[in-house]
Amino acid sequence: MLTEEVAKRTQLRWRISSTWPGNSPVIAVGTEASLRAVARVHVDELGAQPAAPGAEGYRIRVSQQGGTPMALVVGNDPRGVLFGIGKLLRSLRMEKGSARLPADLKITTAPKYPIRGHQLGNRTLNNSADAWKAPMWEQYFRDLAVFGANSVALLPP
Repeated sequence: MLTEEVAKRTQLRWRISSTWPGNSPVIAVGTEASLRAVARVHVDELGAQPAAPGAEGYRIRVSQQGGTPMALVVGNDPRGVLFGIGKLLRSLRMEKGSARLPADLKITTAPKYPIRGHQLGNRTLNNSADAWKAPMWEQYFRDLAVFGANSVALLPP
């Protein structure tokens, strides 16, 4: 989702890899356990700072590694990874050909409420049932997740 959303807004095609890329800028995304195999030293440094307790929490850290920009998005669980990516997307300053993050971005958070939902009415009066196609619905659900929603209630006609 991260690479697709960035590509839509910047026309940049980020490479996805399961290994640490030498001296290239990197955004490493995953749970602490999954990132440990790829970025052990960076995850150990991050581990010195406590995570926000609770489900769906995440940490984002932007730093330099020998002059090379690096960002870590570390979720407490897989859904925390998703919501961390959402916050990263909202923090990126994107324009055609570039995507920038604040050099001092440091976020540690977990949701206050376990249910954060949205109701969608599937009616002709609200211009969704008759006007939206599947890609529009997919983007809308994706946007809900990017902004932290973890549930959706569909209201029938």
